[in-house]
Amino acid sequence: ALAKAKPQIQEVAGLCRQLAQQGADEAAITKEVASYSDLAAAPALEEALLSESLRVRLFAAGELGRRKAKASQVRLAQVAYRDTQGKARGAALSALKSIGPTKAREVFIRGLRSKSVFESGHAAGALAMFPSRRAIPVLIHRLRESTSGFGVVSMSVVTDRAYIQDFELASGGTGQQLAEVADPVVGKSTEGISLEVKVIQWYREAVIGALQRTTGRTFGGDAAKWEAWWKAQEGK
Repeated sequence: ALAKAKPQIQEVAGLCRQLAQQGADEAAITKEVASYSDLAAAPALEEALLSESLRVRLFAAGELGRRKAKASQVRLAQVAYRDTQGKARGAALSALKSIGPTKAREVFIRGLRSKSVFESGHAAGALAMFPSRRAIPVLIHRLRESTSGFGVVSMSVVTDRAYIQDFELASGGTGQQLAEVADPVVGKSTEGISLEVKVIQWYREAVIGALQRTTGRTFGGDAAKWEAWWKAQEGK
């Protein structure tokens, strides 16, 4: 079966790439991909999850969910918190719901530790849908960090230009001779965009939501209360 499936993987990959083309018949491609075995289709669909085309990524996630491809859980979980498009993340989470994830939870816990607030926040959101007791200490740690380690992010894309805006006469010289020279006045022109983005609220809400869904407790954003409660659970 593996020997037969190996050359078919490229055939399925080609069908997926066709979806990126304008005017592609998605119904016909879907029907043709469905005719292949999981051994041939799953590897190609996993690669398609990384396509530049959102349409291809959505198709791949939906097809893996329909097939209940348990072996594809890790790749789907990675897409569910890393993809920049909300539709693609949602499609990956829907596929995981259909499959009934087991490995995905560990992937999301690793995602919580990401240095990227974007990835860590979406991993927390995913854990709210697929709770894991193992995630609790990591979520509490991230909540504590968000109290002091986040806030307002300032981003600027600007162009500075210096120019001579005027001249002033500067007097000087010696007791025998008086001199006046032109002293240029330098100005600066700044053009561009400056943004201040508050990331703390969205991130904290994602982490708190995951904690509440996992534990059934409602300590809100008080990291100290969460820590005290978690320490009291040791041995239970």
